[in-house]
Amino acid sequence: MILTCLFIFLQMIHIINYFVTSTEVKDFVYLLTRILYLITTICILWLINYDRLKNIFSSGLLFIYWLLVFLATIPDLIDYSVKIYQQPLVPEFYVSFPSRILYSWVTPLILRGYRKPLTEKDCWELPMSERTVIVVDQVRNYMKG
Repeated sequence: MILTCLFIFLQMIHIINYFVTSTEVKDFVYLLTRILYLITTICILWLINYDRLKNIFSSGLLFIYWLLVFLATIPDLIDYSVKIYQQPLVPEFYVSFPSRILYSWVTPLILRGYRKPLTEKDCWELPMSERTVIVVDQVRNYMKG
């Protein structure tokens, strides 16, 4: 029962977070799934209390529900874990104009390279338009003329 209340609280936080973080373009589906989770969890909370009043302490329906909720959240966990290990993008594209002119956005990388040799993990991830494969193809096209 406590975990169900925590799950309801978590869904409410997700719904509030949807409205507070308006910088990202999010789909309406994200909000709709959280609302459906909230409604079904409130129904499950009612079912837990109803079963408790009837002295039924293990319900097959509740077991199946929580099993399906757990299985449905596994792809979200995998998606979040992939995003964590991605390298940050080059800050050149989102820094201020003076920082771009003075190259102060690259100072942390220079200092890191001064302290220890740089590895691939230390560098930023380039956008697709700046990667070697694209640039080499563009140079070949210009050379063909």
